[in-house]
Amino acid sequence: MKRIIHILLLILWLLIIFHYSNENGYVSSSKSDTVTISIIGDKSYFKSATKVIRKLAHLSEFAILTYLLYITINDYITDRKYLYTLTISYTCSILDEMHQLFIPYRSGSFYDVSIDSLAIFITLSIIILINKKKLNNI
Repeated sequence: MKRIIHILLLILWLLIIFHYSNENGYVSSSKSDTVTISIIGDKSYFKSATKVIRKLAHLSEFAILTYLLYITINDYITDRKYLYTLTISYTCSILDEMHQLFIPYRSGSFYDVSIDSLAIFITLSIIILINKKKLNNI
């Protein structure tokens, strides 16, 4: 049952990423602007704050994706689970940006792939450290 839940959560998260990537540039910007206004309220830092919030969203969505991929992969294999998680997460990031090339008023960005890669690296590092600590405590 746990395996099924992990797969369903992973699929749901991939669909959420696809949904947000599929929004045209105006809709996506409007949502970012709404979040920015609700957080900072002050328009004097608006443009910079919006960019930061958008990049934090990238970090968050790919950190969650990496974790969900790891727990799903870990259900089935023990060898190379970190490598598979890294490879699939990174591939999803590239495909996400490629997908945005076909969406009106959006663009694919190597910078965003770099942000996603940072999230993937940090998340996997934390997972590895936690797993090492668990092994040392056994």
